[in-house]
Amino acid sequence: MRRIKAEDVNDLILLMEQGDRPGARQKGDRRYGRPVGVKSIRNYIGMLSALLGFAERKGWLETNVARRIDLPQATRSEDIHFLEVDEVNALVAAAQPGAYEAIDRALYLTAAMTGPRQGELVALRWRDVDWPAGRVRVRQNYVLGEFGTPKS
Repeated sequence: MRRIKAEDVNDLILLMEQGDRPGARQKGDRRYGRPVGVKSIRNYIGMLSALLGFAERKGWLETNVARRIDLPQATRSEDIHFLEVDEVNALVAAAQPGAYEAIDRALYLTAAMTGPRQGELVALRWRDVDWPAGRVRVRQNYVLGEFGTPKS
C-alpha cells in the first residue's frame, strides 16, 4: 500500500480506458478486453481513494495519492431522446414473426413504457404488476444466468 504512487493510479486509469487487463480471461467475464467507461473509472478510483484515505487516517500512509489524480471528465449529453408513441408502435410492430412474437411485443412495449434494465425486464413476473395502482415493481433482476436484487 505504501508503494502506490500517483503514477500507478494514472497507469491504472490508462489501462481501464484502453480495456487492457492483466491475466487470463475469467469464466463469465463478458467485459474482458473492453474499455471501462468514464463513470466506472471515476467510481473505481473513488473507492481506491476512500480506502487509501482510511489508511491515511489510521496512520498507515503518509498521504492518499489518489487525491492527486485528475479523473477523466464525464461528457454530459443533452441528447436524451424519449420515443414518441408512433416510434414505440413501430418498435413493437417490428417484432420478428414466430413462436415468440407476442412475447417480444409485450417485452418491447413494457420496456418502452416502464424503463427497466434488460435483466430487470427479463425477471419481471405477473406478481410484480400492481394493476389497481397502475405500477410495475422491479423486485429482482436476471444477470449472467442468476436471479438477484436490482441495482436500485
